Amino acid sequence: ANAFEVYGGVWYTRRSVLLQSMQWVLDPDGDPATMSDVPDALNNSWGFRPGACDGVFDRAIDALELSGVPVVFAAGNRSAGFDTVAAPGERADLLLNAFAVGAAVRSNDGIVVSDNSLGGPSPCAPGAVKPEVVAPGEVTLMAGITRTRAQLQGASGAFTSWAAPHATGALALLAGLNPSASANALKDALFSTAEDLDPPGPDNRSGAGFIDLVAAAERIGGVGGVQIAVQALSWDSTRTSLSLALYNSGLQSFVGGTARLERRGAREVLAEVDAPAIAPRGRAEIVFAGLGDAVEGGAQLTLRLESEGATLTFPLTLSAVPESSIVLVDGAVEFSVDAHGRIGGTAGVPGFLFLGNDWLAGGALLFASGDRVSDAAYVDVRQQPALKSNPVGSDTDWRELSVNSQAASAELSYADDRALQPLGATVVQAVDLVSLGDSAAFAALSARVSFGATDGSPLVGLFLDWDFDRAETVAWDAELGASVMAPVDSPGPLLALTSAPLAPTTHAPVPLGTPENGLYAARSNGVLARLEGFTDSEKGRLLALGGPSASDGSAADWAQLVGVGPIQSGDTVVFLLAAGSTRNALSFALDSARAFVEQSRLPATASQSGRLEVLPPYPNPFDPLAGGGVSFPFLFDRGSEPVAARLEIYTIDGWLVHSESLDLAPDQPLQPFRWSGLLENGEAAATGVYGFVLRVGNEAKTGKFVLLK
Repeated sequence: ANAFEVYGGVWYTRRSVLLQSMQWVLDPDGDPATMSDVPDALNNSWGFRPGACDGVFDRAIDALELSGVPVVFAAGNRSAGFDTVAAPGERADLLLNAFAVGAAVRSNDGIVVSDNSLGGPSPCAPGAVKPEVVAPGEVTLMAGITRTRAQLQGASGAFTSWAAPHATGALALLAGLNPSASANALKDALFSTAEDLDPPGPDNRSGAGFIDLVAAAERIGGVGGVQIAVQALSWDSTRTSLSLALYNSGLQSFVGGTARLERRGAREVLAEVDAPAIAPRGRAEIVFAGLGDAVEGGAQLTLRLESEGATLTFPLTLSAVPESSIVLVDGAVEFSVDAHGRIGGTAGVPGFLFLGNDWLAGGALLFASGDRVSDAAYVDVRQQPALKSNPVGSDTDWRELSVNSQAASAELSYADDRALQPLGATVVQAVDLVSLGDSAAFAALSARVSFGATDGSPLVGLFLDWDFDRAETVAWDAELGASVMAPVDSPGPLLALTSAPLAPTTHAPVPLGTPENGLYAARSNGVLARLEGFTDSEKGRLLALGGPSASDGSAADWAQLVGVGPIQSGDTVVFLLAAGSTRNALSFALDSARAFVEQSRLPATASQSGRLEVLPPYPNPFDPLAGGGVSFPFLFDRGSEPVAARLEIYTIDGWLVHSESLDLAPDQPLQPFRWSGLLENGEAAATGVYGFVLRVGNEAKTGKFVLLK
């Protein structure tokens, strides 16, 4: 809320405008019946000359905090000419009710309070200590070099206006870990876990000390505490009982209590049962029976868990189908899928549990035709970032149609009518999970795909983001016939992706970046920059062109993508995911998976030799002097024998300037022909329009492209 104006070249404001701003923050959309618009925390990097202690802002602060919004104030800077913490952060009639934040900096002596940061005691109560805490008071300054590049310009001076937002952001994160916590509980978690600075104990320079977000998260019940999620919900056959599967991903036990099912907004209690205890990394089920006609598909409900004076709430939306997220279990292996096209961590918890660890952060099926992509992968889904932590189904191009599940298998249907450019696609996906003792496992995923009108040759891909504790690599392994992910400098585990019965059409390592200050960054020319995203155009290009056979050192975090096509409407594609503690175990898992597909007679798409599709050259036009060359991607259904392929490039008047041949092996992904733009004598070909002929087996296709130096 911009409460400030300029008059006569001077910034100023009025108390009435600040109060109006705080009132707006309490109800931004102007509808007192809604709460989704109310913020998680409120930062105030402003203050008046201290000493009035008139309490004019007290009722506004109290109203916000009773609504669950912790209110934070900058303590103020000596450069303003004040001698103690600025108003209204000077308030001291109740503990933590005007949360003032001072500024701290790093020095050779560790973390110290900035000389510029104002301290207490508060003039409003004898001996009242101020500020409550201190936080980082400097920000990194950057200057633009070009429209897309920036460089560091050092750091700002230490100001409490920078420190207060650090604390406010911390409170917002704590609210995300425990949405039911009160404003005072959130502030107390930050206050009571702060790192004490000299002199020992609370003092009028640093308050309780320097904020420690990890410790505060553990205190509020987040990291290391109780973290309960509603993993799946389902009706019984009569649609009168609702079952909720809960998972505690924290390190502390949920001791049990009361579970209430309420109609959202009205707070009407529909059913109440005992909530079972849930051990760390444990699961439990709550069943609300005898609902009758009280709820129906599309109902907006709330699950409320009450235990030892604490309350956790979970919004629920009942769909017309029994479930949307399923965790398959076979022995000690678990695998999550959902009815929105996603698998792994984006579909449920755990993503892929193997050898006691959860390895699969997320994954999704991708469908592409021409320049259109429908998917449920990380970025550019429905023109918004789709990150790993988003709720199941909240951000995908797909809507669920139906789900059938049992212990180690599931069948899910969904359609892509949410996509920005729908393909008219409907998918029936079947998943089977098989544990092979303690050292190997596999999952077979089949997708029967029906398309509406398409403007190209449809491709189906599977994207998987396996995450290890260290840097990782991905490479096509010719001996195993699969794309293999492995941690760097570690014997395992090894995780593989391929298609059946033949190798996928394309294989591509996907660089997701390097963890840097908690963010993922892409490395370009040795310089770290914010990862722009795995865009639809990038997905389509990698599906059609594939990528290098192996990842390189440009990133530490990688994903794998394999594509199959061209396919026809109604075709079924089968993907295999395999895991092994060693290479031998992985080989055993892949062999077992292929045997499972053959014995199960999964209706994998039959090869139709002679279906050649040539895709547009990329890039077009291209500059041979810039390096990289031009690629000629093509799609071809291979049989079980190698097929000869040949590329010929001609000038517009018919002179042959380049030719090359290769054998398409049935157990290797297709690699597009690539031409550097150089003639046999090493000189760059002249600028102009060129034609090409691509022959595979008994078929030939032609096209044109532009060479532009």
